[in-house]
Amino acid sequence: GGGGGGGRLSMEEKRRLQIEDQRRKAAAVEQQSILSQQRANANAPTWIDNELMEVWTPKQEKQFDNALVMYGGMGAKARYKLISENVDGKTRQECLMHHKLRQVIAKEQ
Repeated sequence: GGGGGGGRLSMEEKRRLQIEDQRRKAAAVEQQSILSQQRANANAPTWIDNELMEVWTPKQEKQFDNALVMYGGMGAKARYKLISENVDGKTRQECLMHHKLRQVIAKEQ
């Protein structure tokens, strides 16, 4: 005597389970990718971190301070260009970021 194949799934059911399994795997992979992206962002240095690593000599700081006073009233674009021309070895962008960093530090104190 026989008994029906209770352990057997129809082709349709098998297919459905395969699809569900693939969806689960895809969702897990996507979730993993989102998490690793978030972790990467959390560990990425901010502009402040980068700026704190910039080396400014006491001489450059003094040149920067003097230029800042001289060109304080001008529009930002012209101001930082002129400041950088008065600070040895620093670009307009570096002067701008240096000033921005100082403002952040001043705010925290």
